[in-house]
Amino acid sequence: MFPRVVAALCSSAFLVSAAHAAITVNFSVGTQQPLLCAAAENVRLTPAASVQGTRFSFDCMSDGVRRTCQPAVASTTDPDILPNGPAVKYVPTGGGATIAVVCDDSSNAAPVSIKGTEVVGMAGPGNIFDCHPARDITFDANVPNDSCISGSGAGSGACLRFQCRNDAAPRACFPVTQLSYTAQLPDSASALRRVEIVCEMRPPMLRDDFDS
Repeated sequence: MFPRVVAALCSSAFLVSAAHAAITVNFSVGTQQPLLCAAAENVRLTPAASVQGTRFSFDCMSDGVRRTCQPAVASTTDPDILPNGPAVKYVPTGGGATIAVVCDDSSNAAPVSIKGTEVVGMAGPGNIFDCHPARDITFDANVPNDSCISGSGAGSGACLRFQCRNDAAPRACFPVTQLSYTAQLPDSASALRRVEIVCEMRPPMLRDDFDS
């Protein structure tokens, strides 16, 4: 049964929406730790004349990131995966499905695409850059200074908190003087969404919290 399901998925583009079923995606790339997304939406397998042109993509609700890759060529005796087809395994569950994909990370494969929300702008005299995908983004229009950045003194203002992909700890931008949000960027953009900010930095906030 399952090989026929996978064959059907590979013969034409498919889309699975989490609005109708609980979809879990196990996303593996080379020797990296596999990503297990317990709540995926817009799960797509777009076919092509060969595996090299096939694309698998999904949106993970826990981090707001869309991941796309070229599946590896399946070389397995697993009856649920078509031999020499894309390494995508679809297993129905009681409330939805689990989909496992092994991405091709060879030099000839299409690169893995990771698109989420990027944060750009100015923090005092420095630029905020290479913050993509950002997570845990929160904005408070008026909070005590010290609750945004410890040691920033009395008063209140607007505070933006976020964490960049390669950061070990969250960042805080305060006080925010300008903020704009673009909910949908063109497909050609490197991100799905963009937060643009301008914030002042006053002592003791002038420290190495931002790229510059």
